[in-house]
Amino acid sequence: MGLTNLILKILEKERSKYALPFENNVEGFRKVIKTGDVVLVSGQSYISGIIKIVTKSNWSHCFLYMGDGKIIEADSIIYESAEPRKVKNPRVMENPVEKYFPYNIRIKRPEQITEEHLKQVLAEARNYVGKDYDKKNIANFIWKGLGIKKFEFKKSMGSEDKYICSALIAKLFQNVGYPILPDVAIVEDGKRSIKKINYTHIAPGDFDLASSQYWRTIPFQGIGRTKHYTELIWDE
Repeated sequence: MGLTNLILKILEKERSKYALPFENNVEGFRKVIKTGDVVLVSGQSYISGIIKIVTKSNWSHCFLYMGDGKIIEADSIIYESAEPRKVKNPRVMENPVEKYFPYNIRIKRPEQITEEHLKQVLAEARNYVGKDYDKKNIANFIWKGLGIKKFEFKKSMGSEDKYICSALIAKLFQNVGYPILPDVAIVEDGKRSIKKINYTHIAPGDFDLASSQYWRTIPFQGIGRTKHYTELIWDE
């Protein structure tokens, strides 16, 4: 086992305490979630904490909602017969969305995507199931965040045909021209051109930082619960 793999294996262990400020409104989530939504997750492993620090974000993981309670993600925990099982080789997999109800989550919707492009994203996502997890990419995220290594935004930080959670989803949407974090540059003739950031540079939190014009936050916690503020009873 290489040094990088050994470090990642140690950091995958979950911390005993997890800060879930309040129980997720599962009913509200199910009412608003749509096929093609990207859901951000605040994980509880040690490596999740590091990812949040180096990417300056509250989010360490993300998945693509496929409809009918199913998700596609790059991870190491697979659900079989409703029971979680850690796999020896992390990979792109399908899981039930219930896996993440115990975590802090946020729904981001690709607001302007066309029906045709969304169908393409979903179809391609299914084709990636079984692809290996990109440990090189996640390690380089850490080295980059710590200032140990530098990478040009147009060049890959990962391995060929392997994926971390956010890189997988970024590639799917970039393949249909849907923006996440486009880099706008001024060219010599005064016209603006949009350059793609290589998908291996995209972190889960980037979907939250992305323009609300393209990625809208969908609230669900208050659905069926929230009252008008004048009706709230405060505990003195």
